[in-house]
Amino acid sequence: MRSEHLRPNATGVLFLLLLLLPVAGRADAPSGTHVSLSARAEAAIPNDEAVVEYRIEAKGADPGALRSQINGISEKIKHRLDLEPGVTQRTTDRVLRPISHYDNTLHRQVDDGWQLAQSGEVTSRNLGRVAAWVEVIEQDGAQVRSLRYQASESEKVAARARLRMRAIGDFLSQAAATARALGAHSYRILNLSTGALMHPPYSIRGEAAFDAVPAPALSAGTSTIQVTVTGEILLPGRRYPVP
Repeated sequence: MRSEHLRPNATGVLFLLLLLLPVAGRADAPSGTHVSLSARAEAAIPNDEAVVEYRIEAKGADPGALRSQINGISEKIKHRLDLEPGVTQRTTDRVLRPISHYDNTLHRQVDDGWQLAQSGEVTSRNLGRVAAWVEVIEQDGAQVRSLRYQASESEKVAARARLRMRAIGDFLSQAAATARALGAHSYRILNLSTGALMHPPYSIRGEAAFDAVPAPALSAGTSTIQVTVTGEILLPGRRYPVP
């Protein structure tokens, strides 16, 4: 009698592997009770920095003359504010555009000339001198568009670090309380993430804040920072009796 060799069935082997894969996946996943938690810490920190935004505008028929006029005003502001200790200056925008109007008689647009506008920003932590350099900007021919008080970057970084530790401590307290409530003696942190939110700084806009005589009393105020910690913990699996 001739003996026959059995060949492995490829379809059967593949089917067996497909059955085993979900079992292996479940075996690797953490078993127990998964609980999602979040904690938040918030604080108000003093604003220690002032930012003034200003704009210089001029209109005319000669673009070259407009450039000279705007450059003269901006150079004068820069030179005078360079004498102020702790002041940082930055040009934020400069645009030259044609201006025109619609002539009802000619039934078409008629060119009126050009408009050149340049915007700048001045930042200082010397809050006691804010009124002085606002006056410099206006006297030299620019228009103050807004003044805002804010917390400096170094203060925000330090505040976020403190609040993050406080929020993590609250998260751990919640995790321990949850474990005790569910009769567990320990827990594992599966993941943990933090995020920060800062409320908009105090801002004054428009001419009214600076045109009043006498000048309005200004206060730097505070900025509010929030830090949120979210995560998931794992408690050991157990069976609970049904009352």
